[in-house]
Amino acid sequence: MTAGPSEGVIRRLRPSSSKAIACAVVALGAVHVAHVAHAQEGMEASRPVRGEAKTSSASAADLVFVKGDLVHVGTRELLSRYDHAGIRVGPHILGKDFFLGVDPGFAYYPGDWGISLHAPLNMLLLKAGTSEFGGMLIRKQDWDEPADFARVVRFISYGRRESPLYFGITSIRPHSIGHGLLMQDYQPNIDIDRSMTGGVFETNSRYIGAQLRVADVTFQNRVVGALAYLKPLGFVDGEIISSLSFGVEYAGDWKAPRCVRTGEDAPCVVGGPTAANPAGNQAGPDPLTGASRDHTFIRTDPDFGRPYTEDTSIHAIGFSGEMRFMKTERSDLKLYGTYHQFLEHGAGIAGGILGRFTVGEGQVHAFRLRAEYRTFDADFAPNYFDTLYEVTKYQFARLTPRAQTTPTKYQAVFGDPENGYTLTDTDRRHGFRLEASWAWFDESRTNKLMAFGIGISDSSARDDTDFFAHLELPLLKYLQVFGTVLRINSDGVGDLFATERDNIVVLSGLRLQILPILFINAHYSRSFQIIRGAGHEFHIGNSTIVDESGAPSPFFSADKIFENVQTLFVELELGIEFKGDDE
Repeated sequence: MTAGPSEGVIRRLRPSSSKAIACAVVALGAVHVAHVAHAQEGMEASRPVRGEAKTSSASAADLVFVKGDLVHVGTRELLSRYDHAGIRVGPHILGKDFFLGVDPGFAYYPGDWGISLHAPLNMLLLKAGTSEFGGMLIRKQDWDEPADFARVVRFISYGRRESPLYFGITSIRPHSIGHGLLMQDYQPNIDIDRSMTGGVFETNSRYIGAQLRVADVTFQNRVVGALAYLKPLGFVDGEIISSLSFGVEYAGDWKAPRCVRTGEDAPCVVGGPTAANPAGNQAGPDPLTGASRDHTFIRTDPDFGRPYTEDTSIHAIGFSGEMRFMKTERSDLKLYGTYHQFLEHGAGIAGGILGRFTVGEGQVHAFRLRAEYRTFDADFAPNYFDTLYEVTKYQFARLTPRAQTTPTKYQAVFGDPENGYTLTDTDRRHGFRLEASWAWFDESRTNKLMAFGIGISDSSARDDTDFFAHLELPLLKYLQVFGTVLRINSDGVGDLFATERDNIVVLSGLRLQILPILFINAHYSRSFQIIRGAGHEFHIGNSTIVDESGAPSPFFSADKIFENVQTLFVELELGIEFKGDDE
């Protein structure tokens, strides 16, 4: 994923429009992994030249009270902080394969607009497990689906978050809706073999506003989130009373895997005893027929490598309200509450306090704090559409198996008695969410020098502990660094430090300027991939499948459909940057 100037490192200040004729991204080699998570506010704002920033009332107003997110969890790649054009070339390691990455591109920010396009190519040098030359073949997984061809768009955007109008087409940022109880940091590009380009639209006014998030503009993926709000007292003078707002939210997946099939047009894998098969799966052959009693072997699609599924639709609606109870020129505190219901399933409630504070003149420090309590039914999951959803919707792995196979997320959260997945713990859950972030700015909202954020959420539900830590360091003129660590769906706070790493996402990178036209870029990540490739067989049953003596099969272990894989890009970038006179 690519962190544009609005991402991991916001470029300091842009040149005047007369100098910003050429633009650009150099992203040689940024392949799949070049889809990013959070875009920073900088990309969404206009970029004045440094001289203008010091006298611009708009820039000064931005720093009187800093709104919006201060950190952008999920950044995957650094781009230049300036309008630029160029090409990146260097070795790329994706999983266990070795490629030569070549990625020409550009980025340009005229006024409130932003545009970044590129043409990432990965050419095979060495295939995993061999020492033979790969023939420079272009990586098939990068261009084998309709959605992949939209990868040439890093972003096309207008405006910024919380402005009267903001919209964008982007493959670089995750999606959140409202306060995140349904959709929080949903990242459609967590699988390195898939690329999706989303659509974002926002409008805000003193009286009404709306948000829309579409995960994939080609509609290969059909995750959608939306919010509309009304400020019924917006016409009233006074910052407190006029801030009262009520919202309606929606989040859903119109093509969600309900269950994994054993093959194309085959029945669903059964996770335990059912009405049709009270014994469930058993180890070993049938003593009379010799046929296998373990029906947990699946074969993936021969073209794309994903498992065959029986799909359904998931829809959730919700209502929210919020209001400030303290407001000064440089700070505010607000209370909020939300109620959300999955149609035909459970509901969840959350309430919290959000504080925003800004201090300093010239050198400005902004702080953002959140504390939230949540309670929900057994068949409800907070932030159901999260960073790992595109992986867990196929296989929601747990440290302690609760069925004979690994369920889909639908089965794990809502149950599926027809296929042997029954919710046994129906107690109501209670939990919390805590977040804190800080950012340091120099004279302009677009001139961020450093930022750090940390957050944790937990509840009495199993596998519901999430953690993130994120650092952005665009302070140095010739060296920029960022890093993110996320741990999702852990089983309690203690599990955050467990050695099991399948629920960890690591994203990091640096950009070093050697000469005015020469740069080194390096990016390391832990993401996800179906290692065995297309058309292979997986055994998704586990050790709870036993024979008459109570012993599991000695021949078959549980296979993971997705595996946590490492990627490393080291690239030499040749390009031109367009900077202000004093840069």
